[in-house]
Amino acid sequence: MLCDVHTDILQRLDLFRQRVTQAFSSIMQDAESILLSELVTFVNEGLSTDDLFGTAEATALCQKMQDDEMLMISEGTVFKIS
Repeated sequence: MLCDVHTDILQRLDLFRQRVTQAFSSIMQDAESILLSELVTFVNEGLSTDDLFGTAEATALCQKMQDDEMLMISEGTVFKIS
């Protein structure tokens, strides 16, 4: 059961990363930052209700991506790292 939870978390992180990468190359192509609320809206586009990311989960996943030096998050704003 613990393995299933870990797998679910990794799958959520992977999906979130994919969606954020899409945002960086599309809606953020010429921008350096985006409000977390706007990013969450983009990330959730087309997902089923069960798969939607909430603000708390998105913030935690952005923190993980920040730890991995993929982006920065500060005070509700997400910044691309070149």
